[in-house]
Amino acid sequence: YVTFTGIDGINIFKAPVLAMLFVGGMIPVVFSALAMNSVGKAAMDMVYEVRRQFREIPGIMEGTGKPEYGKCVEISTKAALREMMLPGVLTIGFPIAIVLLGMLIYPENNQLVAEMLGGYMAGVTVSGVLWAVFQNNAGGAWDNAKKSFEAGVMINGEMTYKGSDAHKAAVTGDTVGDPFKDTSGPSMNILIKLTCLIGLVIAPILGGHDAVADERAETVIVTEQIPAGTSASTNEMLIEWERNTDGTVKATVIKSTVENSNSVETDKQVFEGTEAEVNAKIDEIRKK
Repeated sequence: YVTFTGIDGINIFKAPVLAMLFVGGMIPVVFSALAMNSVGKAAMDMVYEVRRQFREIPGIMEGTGKPEYGKCVEISTKAALREMMLPGVLTIGFPIAIVLLGMLIYPENNQLVAEMLGGYMAGVTVSGVLWAVFQNNAGGAWDNAKKSFEAGVMINGEMTYKGSDAHKAAVTGDTVGDPFKDTSGPSMNILIKLTCLIGLVIAPILGGHDAVADERAETVIVTEQIPAGTSASTNEMLIEWERNTDGTVKATVIKSTVENSNSVETDKQVFEGTEAEVNAKIDEIRKK
């Protein structure tokens, strides 16, 4: 990503970058909540369909009637596709929205926008990995706790079996544990990969900096020698470039005279503005 965008790193001390880092850390939690809600909605649709069939199709309880199995399969398939639309839009749309919003607010500073997107991806990755580990382990623990009670568990010196209050509590925990380990936890892998993939696709667009900006990112200090008129002395002009977050540049020009290996500073000026304005002022100094 750094290679594609041309940035040197992601500076979280910049407020927009830090904000996107926090937003990225929040996205896996929102994605997980949407996935968990989708499981509940699909399950309730299935419950309503099963109740309808028991009510309208005679002989199901006695084993003489044939249920409509295809209806349940259709409900689960449609619910899976329908309920994943919002999480999918969230995953694909958020990186694009960050770039568009960043380019709207900072139109001349693609580097800052690239750092914002990088911070967002870092937040999603770190938070998503931790959230996935937590949900997979917690869901598996709740699921196996219910199975342990079915086999019999000793609590405070007494054996507790299926049908006890502890077993009923474990069943409630398993109701949450199954979506944790089967739906929300594994989906974090897709969220992380797709987010980073979208970021890498956008990266070359943000990497379209001008040649002057790229050169200054590599060579911050430029030293120029100007003939002083005598062989014993040489004029030097030291230019230090710095790119501001708002897209403007700052140039510190230090003129000095070198006589007999001794450098004496003669003039120091600081210019700020667009690249064209700063270059014009530096050209005026060169001509003097």
